[in-house]
Amino acid sequence: MDDYITHRKNINVAIIENPAWIIYYNSEKKNYEDIVGKFLTFNKKPIPERTIGLIKKAIEDGICDEIKHSNTESGYVNPHSNDQNEYVICWYSSDDKEKLHRLTRFLVDNDLVMKTKVGKLYNISFKYDDQTKNNCYGENFVAK
Repeated sequence: MDDYITHRKNINVAIIENPAWIIYYNSEKKNYEDIVGKFLTFNKKPIPERTIGLIKKAIEDGICDEIKHSNTESGYVNPHSNDQNEYVICWYSSDDKEKLHRLTRFLVDNDLVMKTKVGKLYNISFKYDDQTKNNCYGENFVAK
């Protein structure tokens, strides 16, 4: 069994959609105070159904309690995007070491982290919500 799988199967996945985002979350969780940041993964539009399935699986398996991705069908243009042909997925987490390890293992094992032309994984950072609130995007973002 993969080390990121937990025994929290059959969690209900709720979905909210707005022009900018499609948000998936654990409908059974009442308190999200432990979530302090996110990993960001990017890829070219459109979002494959396989990726949508993996987002739901991550919630169902207890790897993440909340995940959102760009709403690529609404026509909304993200002002922070460097490439309007890409979408972003925000994988929310606490900064608990074990939870982060399970999440990164899930992302790598399921090919959700982009690779360079020679097949090496891009370095993805954990972005704290305070950094987002302080408008740290693009070159203004420095991983902590």
